[in-house]
Amino acid sequence: MAEIPSMVSESSLWRNTLAKHSDDSDAGPRERLRAAFATFRERAGLLSAEIRKDLPQLTLHDLSHLDALWETASTILGPDYSLTPAEGFVLGGAFLVHDLGMAMPTIDGGLNALKADPRWADLVTYEYQTTLDRDPSQDELVDPEEDICNRVILSLLRQTHAANAERLVFTAFPKEGEAERIHLIDDPEIRQAFGRVIGRVAHSHWWTLSEVERQFERTMGAAHWCPRVWTVDPLKLACVLRCADAAQIDARRAPMLLKATTELPSTSADHWTFQGKLNKPYLEEDALVFTTGHAFGPTDASSWWLCLETLRVIDKELGATDALFADKGSPRFAARRVAGVEEPERLVSYVQTDGWLPINATIHVTDLPRVIKSVGGEELYGKHPEVALRELIQNASDAIRARRIYERREADYGNISVVLKQESEGEYFLEVRDDGIGMSRLVLTSFLLDFGRPFWGSAEMQREFPGLLSSGIKQIGKYGIGFFSVFMIADNVKVTTRRSDAAAKDTLILEFSMGLRGRPILRKANGGEELIEGGTHIRLKLHDDPYKSGGLLYNKFLKEQRSLVDLCTELCPALEVNLFAEQQGKSQQVIAAGDWRTMGSFEFISRLPVAHYYEKYKLEDMDAFRKKVAENVRFLRNTTGEIVGRAFLTTGYASKNFEQLMDLSGVVTVGGLRSCTLSGIAGVLSGIPTRASRDVATPIVSDDELARWASEQAPLVASTWDDPRDQASCAVYIRLCGGKTGDLPIARNQDRWFSAEEIRSTENLPDEIILVDHFVIDYHFKQFDDLCLNDNVFVTSISGIPGLLQCEMPWPREIYTDFIQGAGFISLTLGGALIEAIAEAWGSDPKTVAESNELKKEVDVTIARTGDTELSESAFVIKRPSVDRGK
Repeated sequence: MAEIPSMVSESSLWRNTLAKHSDDSDAGPRERLRAAFATFRERAGLLSAEIRKDLPQLTLHDLSHLDALWETASTILGPDYSLTPAEGFVLGGAFLVHDLGMAMPTIDGGLNALKADPRWADLVTYEYQTTLDRDPSQDELVDPEEDICNRVILSLLRQTHAANAERLVFTAFPKEGEAERIHLIDDPEIRQAFGRVIGRVAHSHWWTLSEVERQFERTMGAAHWCPRVWTVDPLKLACVLRCADAAQIDARRAPMLLKATTELPSTSADHWTFQGKLNKPYLEEDALVFTTGHAFGPTDASSWWLCLETLRVIDKELGATDALFADKGSPRFAARRVAGVEEPERLVSYVQTDGWLPINATIHVTDLPRVIKSVGGEELYGKHPEVALRELIQNASDAIRARRIYERREADYGNISVVLKQESEGEYFLEVRDDGIGMSRLVLTSFLLDFGRPFWGSAEMQREFPGLLSSGIKQIGKYGIGFFSVFMIADNVKVTTRRSDAAAKDTLILEFSMGLRGRPILRKANGGEELIEGGTHIRLKLHDDPYKSGGLLYNKFLKEQRSLVDLCTELCPALEVNLFAEQQGKSQQVIAAGDWRTMGSFEFISRLPVAHYYEKYKLEDMDAFRKKVAENVRFLRNTTGEIVGRAFLTTGYASKNFEQLMDLSGVVTVGGLRSCTLSGIAGVLSGIPTRASRDVATPIVSDDELARWASEQAPLVASTWDDPRDQASCAVYIRLCGGKTGDLPIARNQDRWFSAEEIRSTENLPDEIILVDHFVIDYHFKQFDDLCLNDNVFVTSISGIPGLLQCEMPWPREIYTDFIQGAGFISLTLGGALIEAIAEAWGSDPKTVAESNELKKEVDVTIARTGDTELSESAFVIKRPSVDRGK
């Protein structure tokens, strides 16, 4: 029989269970268990040594840790705690296998088996998204970069090791050089009698304590060859394992020499540092006491705080176990808490510091409801009640698209219904219903109610829906705050939900009756409340009359009511889910899933909102304009051919009569929901949000594709607008998009407009050109009807740089870094296009022309005359580079 080390044999736990006893009437079965354990320990030790080879960043999980658990458990239990020899064997076996699932040799199929696990792709995707801000390629999903691969292996082994432990006692391992296979427990009767309970107890250290209580309700009877009183209580053993495993964190697990020779990430280094300083714990009254011989210096402060957090976890585990045993009337452990963890200042007397003093100065929120109402309400979104509806539709869309992928549903599966009803005088209710993936109790309590903690992409999502993250799904909700916007418009909120794979009887209801100031209640649905189909229904009792000023359906720009259909259309112009709206008992489909890509151009632009100050004009005039420009609608695609935009170019200002101009708004959408508006581009561009409020988003179309689309628009513009000023206005946007203006006018000389090509081909162009901003002519000299520009003066758009996005963000690129730059002058204006054309007409390089002239300085020059009067204005002067500047 293999020798049992003193760390095990001298522990009270061993002495009370498997050690030799004098005058022992049960010496036979005790010896049988003791011998089986010795072989079990030896073989498990060989496997545990493999953990460090693949996971060197972890503190030790080898045989020294497994042996130390006997000593730590003895300290926690106290010297006289009663366990049967069978319980001693089962607990010792659980000690041996509880972490063995992290050893690669225990994984049937090794690394290839890990890669076949659906969680592998999820974890790889998560690592690429969080570290490199992109999705992995198909090849990278299988063979990721080395650092990412190592992190994924660690994460997956940690997630699966406890479940793997349950099968290890029954796993037959190959014996090197022989056909024979061996088990961790040689004795087949012992293996059959105790193998399953050992595996279950080992697995349980990864469960919640409430799950442990549910799983281990009954005591197991004695094996047929053991005394009748040698029963096994799995609940008691599971609690010993989880407490001892949590508390075994002293320096034996983090040897200084090993730390010095191991390259550790910062998170692992903190664990190694604090464990390397801790002495073995001892029992003082009912407290487990941890102390240090070597103090934590200022550079070790993060390790000290991690130590405090870890000790508080142990304290919580001991306290919860003690409460459970007290409630059940079971014998309680001697250790019921950890000394000094109540305050940092108290722990310092045990876990010492040198040169600094930890104080309880962590950031905390005194009035959490007020903060959530501010950050998740008007302070974030502004006074826009429709935002609450947008966020509910967004959550519903995420849930439906997740269900499509996870359950392999058809591409247009899923409906969202928005219902507005009046149930009594002055009482209005808004409901948003979906048949999406639904929410479990965990999601309801740990994510929906946890402000700022999103479920999508989390480790819990990967566990609940393995394979979903790596499926390519792009959820809109990523901040974990959108749901709280509902409290902008309601205090009475009812959330009814059912996981799509659960039974109707499992429908859950979460109810708020006092908004954020009260505590919600979670309950099971009554018979009439159960959802027949999985999904989520959210019902709000609105604060305000939705039809009055400030209400949900009040258009504050037009100062009039709008229908629920119009509001939903405005909020969701490119939604990927079927959307219905019901108002006053009448239901209407607003959006068909992804129909913005397939519908006719006229129907598509009819969905676009008209800029608010044009709404007063006749509908037939607007329809005539839509029919005119419908021919110009074109798609924008990404490199894989996926449609990421559908739009046409529109003029930015009126030509002849401002009141006759018809304008359509372009929008950037996030997940099909409206974000910010566009100027000059009418239609829809898909984007990604830049902040939590999602009122600003950057289109995902590439610069090259945008430039291609803009160039394609140039001849279409020429056939749509007759006035050269309208055409030049469109040319401004084409230039900003990086496109070619083609035959569109870019500048005016005297009474004629010129395209870039016409200027390039002009012979005998003056050696000195004066560039004047159109703003100067249009506004400063509007009173001169007979104004005659000098023949070397070109009027164009120089300082007027409209934003394509109606926000502070430059797009499609940082336009202020181009080579022609100065005060109010950049190359992406029509002025830049004009300089390029002039340079080519001169036979010069545009960059040379720009660099040889002082384009950063405007000078006062004569630009025009009216009658006998010459007029001067600040302008840019450029000269042919070969002209002598001294003449």
